Amino acid sequence: MKTTSALACLVLGLALPALVTAAAPPTYPCYQLTGEPVLDGRLDDACWRGLPEATGFCLLGSAALARERQTSFRMGWTADSLYLAFRCNEPMPDKVKAPTSDGDAIWGGDTVECFLCPGPATEYLQLVTNGAGARWNARGPNLLDRDIWAWQAKAAIDNVFWSLEIRIPFAVLHKTPVAGEEWRFNLGRSVRVEGATEKNTCWVPSSGFNEVGKFAGLVFKAGTPAEPERLAVETAMRAAYVEFMSKQAEELDRQLTEISRTVAAYADLLNRSTGNPKLRKDVAQLKETLDGIAQLTAIKDADLAGKVAAIAKYRDAKLDEKLDEIKYRVLLEELFGPVATK
Repeated sequence: MKTTSALACLVLGLALPALVTAAAPPTYPCYQLTGEPVLDGRLDDACWRGLPEATGFCLLGSAALARERQTSFRMGWTADSLYLAFRCNEPMPDKVKAPTSDGDAIWGGDTVECFLCPGPATEYLQLVTNGAGARWNARGPNLLDRDIWAWQAKAAIDNVFWSLEIRIPFAVLHKTPVAGEEWRFNLGRSVRVEGATEKNTCWVPSSGFNEVGKFAGLVFKAGTPAEPERLAVETAMRAAYVEFMSKQAEELDRQLTEISRTVAAYADLLNRSTGNPKLRKDVAQLKETLDGIAQLTAIKDADLAGKVAAIAKYRDAKLDEKLDEIKYRVLLEELFGPVATK
């Protein structure tokens, strides 16, 4: 069991000095859901599509936006619960660390954290989950009441992201909102994938996930928005990130061109026959990874997510090193014949 002081470091409340300049906190309009989503982590329920999606998580301690491991979310409410949906971009989803046990074990992996202030601005409820739907919770700022509460989280892992669905009964929060009421909140994400550089991000630019004075507004709305209203709200909340990514387009294309040239230079080598079963298997796996990267670059969306994922996957998988290794193994076999392997 970790001590309270150790957990305080893990939640990043005291992790960084005050590096972020003051700015007006954003507000998320929390509309009512048309129905309750099936909690399976898939985000494919029709009720989610009727809510505005927000994105633009910043690197902790900075106003700089995350590029490779960006996060988006939607929030909605019913008469008895608050619901959240997350999409966490991840170029290496097979490397996501997700302990399956509730409690302190969760801190060893990739997590998403929700901070909610339904009452006094100095107090908050912290709920943490991961890619396996494991849970941790506490009441801040003193990290009290850490027995697991009656809330649910389900996760799913896809090709270039992992996703979450969360249900938090208002009974757990000891308060039920009414339309027009405003709470305060922040959302954070921690990445433990080896090689990742964007390790800690949050929606509100701040020096700590639990920096209550910078929490965003969460305004509870009556009903579900008409599509023009939903689209207008979503466009406004995503504007800064869309502009940021549009400026990245030229650099992304340059990096992809460089990767394509490197792969092309090895194409003949990768297609040569080999009598070594182990080498044949390794070549096949490498070609499969490269084919997957090529498919990612064909994804068409406003956030250029496919291109970002392809570049990050190429780098994080250390494919330059693997291509060189395969090159020398193939050439050695051609010179000296198949080498027996165990």
